[in-house]
Amino acid sequence: GRSYTAIAMDEKGTPWVRLNCTYQGKAPEKPIDQEITRDWQTQNTDFYHYELTNLLEEDITLMDMSFRLKKGRNGRIYETRGQDGIEKEFSAFVIEQGGSLERRNSWVFGKGQENVLHKIYTAKAGNGTIKIDTHLVYRR
Repeated sequence: GRSYTAIAMDEKGTPWVRLNCTYQGKAPEKPIDQEITRDWQTQNTDFYHYELTNLLEEDITLMDMSFRLKKGRNGRIYETRGQDGIEKEFSAFVIEQGGSLERRNSWVFGKGQENVLHKIYTAKAGNGTIKIDTHLVYRR
C-alpha cells in the first residue's frame, strides 16, 4: 500500500524521528482544519496524513522544508520554505522531546498517471542535522 512507517536516522545510525504516513484516499478527511487550495472534487488528488515523532531525549527543530517531484522539474528541489511555512503545516516547527507533529490532509497530484512528491525537512538537534524525506505517492 501507500501507507508506511520509516525511521529517520543520523549518520551514526541514531534514530531521530519516526515518520508515520497514512494514505487517506481521493478526498480529505473531515474535519478539514486547514484550507485546501485545490479543487479535489473535479481534479484528481491523493490525500495523506503524516506524523513526525521525536525519538531523541531533546527537542528537534525543523529548519526548512523542500519540495521535489520524482518526475518533472528534472527531479530537483523546486521550492524551499522556512519555519513560517512549516508552522503553517504543523502549527509548530519544534518537535518536543517525547512529542510529535501531525499534518492532516496533505495532498499530492500530477499531470501523468503517477508521481511522487518528496517533502524533505531539515531537522536540527544539538550539534547534529538530518533530513526527513516524506514521500507522497500520486496515482490516477
